Amino acid sequence: MIRSKNICVLLLLLLASTILFIGCGSEPIPYNGEDDDDTEKLLILENCNTPVPMSKGAVIGYAAGWKKAPTDKQLEMLTHVMVFQIHPNADGSLDKKALASWLNADFMERAHSKNVKVSVAIGGWVNDGENKSPQSAFWVSATNAENRVKFANNIIRFVDSLKLDGIDIDWEYPQGEEGWNQFIALVSDLKTAMPCKRISAALSGATPGQKNFPGDVQSKIWGAMDAIQLMSYDMCNWETHSDAAASKQLIDDWANWGQGEKKFDKRKLVLGCAFYPRTCGSISSPGDTPESLKEKVNHCYDNGYGGVMIWELSQDLPNNTLLTAIYDATQSKGGYKE
Repeated sequence: MIRSKNICVLLLLLLASTILFIGCGSEPIPYNGEDDDDTEKLLILENCNTPVPMSKGAVIGYAAGWKKAPTDKQLEMLTHVMVFQIHPNADGSLDKKALASWLNADFMERAHSKNVKVSVAIGGWVNDGENKSPQSAFWVSATNAENRVKFANNIIRFVDSLKLDGIDIDWEYPQGEEGWNQFIALVSDLKTAMPCKRISAALSGATPGQKNFPGDVQSKIWGAMDAIQLMSYDMCNWETHSDAAASKQLIDDWANWGQGEKKFDKRKLVLGCAFYPRTCGSISSPGDTPESLKEKVNHCYDNGYGGVMIWELSQDLPNNTLLTAIYDATQSKGGYKE
């Protein structure tokens, strides 16, 4: 008995020392302002082990980098800001030319002082004068087997350099099984490397399971992501381009599709709102109104979804009319809760 106890004690001490050695051997992610193309293994962000909490009542605003930074008044009504944007390069490096000049330590401090979390959106469309194009080819190359780890590491370094709270993937859009495999692999790597950072994606306002996009989206998406932000606007068959009734049906369809899947959580679903007008066919649509926004907020809160997101903050009506409608509706329901 004495020898058995001694062996157990020795084994426990050996295990503890091994864990301590591994922990002490971890080095902070190196970041010197340039991408390191030599790293072949996935980097793990130091001191980033706490999972992102699930929440409800989130008010998430996209802020275009070519516009002014969100004001203090806007930040007081938001829970998250998605700064738009940087781009992927085909080789897995990051194109930061379009990054907001105001995204710096001062803005991060200002946002955090108001309990607002800040992410950066990667992707979207390239706006070069009249030349507007998606970046699908760059995404496919950046996330292939040769480049994906380097791409993920470059994102991790970028997040660490600015002390961001998350990253938002705006791949418009993964195509077919291979495209979705690469998408899932990338966000899974990011979640593994940065459990404490919010990994989100802006996805099309189409219903899962349909033959059109995102018909090939995989249920593994629930375990790899913290939030799916549905771009429930600009739908060609909707009466208005951000129709409240159709939007509510869309997020319900996503919830029904995910029900029963591993790591599914309704709080990961976020419903899009449009602060801009659009002409849909022969119908001129003003976008969301205070009334439609209240309807969307109430639906999300009452049904246990994560909240709403906005494209785009600078396109609000005077005096932050639309954002105020969202904030007031959210507060009347109980506010943001983790």
